[in-house]
Amino acid sequence: GPDVFRGAERERLGTGRASPSSFMALTLHKSLHDMKRKNLSILLIVILVAGVGAFGIYKYMNKPHRTSENEKPVATLTASALFNEYEADEQKSNALYLDKTIQVSGTIQEQTTEPSGNVVALLTTESMMGTVSCTFTPVDGKPQTIPADGQSITLKGICKGYNSIDVIIEQCTLIQ
Repeated sequence: GPDVFRGAERERLGTGRASPSSFMALTLHKSLHDMKRKNLSILLIVILVAGVGAFGIYKYMNKPHRTSENEKPVATLTASALFNEYEADEQKSNALYLDKTIQVSGTIQEQTTEPSGNVVALLTTESMMGTVSCTFTPVDGKPQTIPADGQSITLKGICKGYNSIDVIIEQCTLIQ
């Protein structure tokens, strides 16, 4: 019982008899040691979790941007057909085309180059107001060259939906 512990403590402390204060000191020392060990374990777990989280954020932020260039289109349409489908049933069209690569052909109504270097070409449709808006992002830091207004083009890009005026296609590339 208790005498066995006191005997072991007497040997450890090198005294003939363990005092209650030395027993308390040993117990307190053991408790502090256990707390330090527990806190160190918690700290290591927190550092590990933070490191894994930081690595995940880094990988997410530095992943290559998706482009349509190497993707196979899920559909091939004219600008008018695409616009008419969206105007008739946006939900059905989103199910078919949203965030997917599509191939579209049409006539350039007008084009502009944004300060970012994006070239935005509006393709004519049968609608008086609506167009298919196609954004060509810069290649190697230079705006893409596309045919002049009034010319026919075929492109592929990622459909981003309908904003009640235009069907939006981004990450466009010309198909020769």
